[in-house]
Amino acid sequence: MGKPGYEKIVPAVAGALGVAAVALFGFVLMDTQSAWYRALLKPAFAPPETVSTVVWIVVYGMIAAALVLLLLREKGSGKNALLFMANGLLLLVWGYTFYILQSAVGAFAVLVVLTLAAWLLVRDTILKDALAGWLLAPYLIWLVYVLILHYVIAMIN
Repeated sequence: MGKPGYEKIVPAVAGALGVAAVALFGFVLMDTQSAWYRALLKPAFAPPETVSTVVWIVVYGMIAAALVLLLLREKGSGKNALLFMANGLLLLVWGYTFYILQSAVGAFAVLVVLTLAAWLLVRDTILKDALAGWLLAPYLIWLVYVLILHYVIAMIN
């Protein structure tokens, strides 16, 4: 693989900035100080806020790294780009539904769709570039955990 030229670097930087924007907006939506959130019953396996925040930062970093890798290696496709965008949009819809609309059941429903979209993203990406795909695996694993967590929150509240 030769040195990436301008035509590869610009999309890679734009992709990384897009992931950073989703992460930033997602963190803005997270209102863990609201009376509603504080009053929610949470299962014993719910992580402390600091752990959750650190995991999300790492996961977003790995998503950005996978996307940049695909773009620099020119292995992405229109379908793959749509899957990345759909995941970003669904992450924001989930945050909005849970923290702003304060709907645990609605957020769980969004997470079901998001987890499916993440699985499709990981599968499609692994077929294009194994390293990029495996960089996305922790995202899918974390989402499955969050899905289970939100199922329990929705059921006990």
